[in-house]
Amino acid sequence: MTDYMHSFDLFEPASVEEAAQLAEKYGKDGWIIAGGKDSFDWFKDRIKRPAAVVDLVNLDSLRGIRSTDDGIEIGALTTITDVVMHPELALNYSVLTDAASGVATPQIRNRGTLGGNLSQDTRCWYYRGGWPCYRAGGNTCYASGPTAMNREHCIMGSSRCVAVNPSDLAPALIALDAEFVIQGPRGTRFVDAEDFFMRPSIDIERMTILKPAELLTKVRLPLRWAGSRFYFEKIEDRKAGLRLITSPWKRPAPDTAPFEAKASGPYIICTMSKEYAEKNGYHDALMLDYRGYVAEGTGANIFFIKGNDIHTPIPDCFLNGITRQTVIEMATNQGFKIIERHIQPDEINNYDEAFLTGTAAEITPIRSIDNINFKTGDNSTTYKFMQDFSNLVNNTN
Repeated sequence: MTDYMHSFDLFEPASVEEAAQLAEKYGKDGWIIAGGKDSFDWFKDRIKRPAAVVDLVNLDSLRGIRSTDDGIEIGALTTITDVVMHPELALNYSVLTDAASGVATPQIRNRGTLGGNLSQDTRCWYYRGGWPCYRAGGNTCYASGPTAMNREHCIMGSSRCVAVNPSDLAPALIALDAEFVIQGPRGTRFVDAEDFFMRPSIDIERMTILKPAELLTKVRLPLRWAGSRFYFEKIEDRKAGLRLITSPWKRPAPDTAPFEAKASGPYIICTMSKEYAEKNGYHDALMLDYRGYVAEGTGANIFFIKGNDIHTPIPDCFLNGITRQTVIEMATNQGFKIIERHIQPDEINNYDEAFLTGTAAEITPIRSIDNINFKTGDNSTTYKFMQDFSNLVNNTN
């Protein structure tokens, strides 16, 4: 049996009105793409199978940041990077640019949009895995149990569903009393940012108030908060470092499955390893290869630091990631010695620091592997690499 992504009709409307008409025509069988970063995950995992996809790529009227008499107006298709880099936003609405700079990785910020970030669905593992939970129309919440994978879910205010809205920009826009402009076949309406997001107690199957035929077109920031002082901090694991546990599953031999590309087969082992780690209270898993050597994380390459030497496994049975190659070049240019070799698990205790690299992970420090602890924090070499890599990707050197 051949496994392939579900086929659909693709539309690229030339106007907001045409996009709204298409959305109304297909209803729940349609899918709107803004930047497309979240949509691809739904499609490749076969969870969402729309009959039609409406790509907003041609709607230039929804891009850009403009000053108005009442404040600032941001088009919904404005990239998150453009929000981060805009000088007037940074000067007068820094809470928004601070929030935007913490969204995922530079690669995703370059493609992801303001509207897409605000309209995305929850990232609950069970819901995205196709489990018949409340949000998917079922009659239970699999994430609410004491042993469930719910580390990033809500701890208060839940109503049957404990999943949270994943938008980093939402809290900042609510704090700024932003106004959202929504357009549909029957006209335009304006809602406060706080009222845009749907609570599970009102409708457990929706994250926003958007109806199937409606589009978020603009976000307006009021002048009254311009220049105000805010403090924004994203509580996350990345800077503190991840806790890893050695997976019982191993990377297969190179003559078992292709490893030079992101083929679907190896992802199954990664998923099982990730699930094993989270069920045991860890962030991720360390995968060994078929010979018992250290290989990688479940979706990222791994490095170890000892003084001026940086050790990393030879990618002879796992993907030699682009971020991995970039980090090797960056560290070499800074005078570090890169040593690619086979690493035994019992050697891990010899290193001072460890980190993961990947498109999503970017550079993420490792706090511990099993019972072995590593240095993390502002004074670590890994943290300096994180800053240098971010500057490199954003061209801010």
